[in-house]
Amino acid sequence: MAVENIVWSHSEPAGADLSGSQFLAVNLDGGGGAVLAGAGEKILGVLQNKPVSGEAATITILGMTKAITGAAVTAGAPVEVDANGKFIDQSAGITVGIARTGSSGADEIISVYLV
Repeated sequence: MAVENIVWSHSEPAGADLSGSQFLAVNLDGGGGAVLAGAGEKILGVLQNKPVSGEAATITILGMTKAITGAAVTAGAPVEVDANGKFIDQSAGITVGIARTGSSGADEIISVYLV
């Protein structure tokens, strides 16, 4: 079961329609809007709500958060993000967290400690 323990969250305007992106990794675009993070990138945090463009995007920056997987994830393993802002076992990209819980495949909700 995925759980959260959010230590620090912050709001930024959504730089795109993120209404289908809850629990995915986000970054900031050049204008300061929240957008999905890309494959292997650093992240600002994990989106907690479902904003459309221009609405406030609530982002967990520090703590343990729910996250959506892009493939099977190993509990206790370092994770990175794929091209869709989903969490996968770290291989070549930047480590953005540690999986508290694992998954058997894609599109499952797990808990991740952000680092």
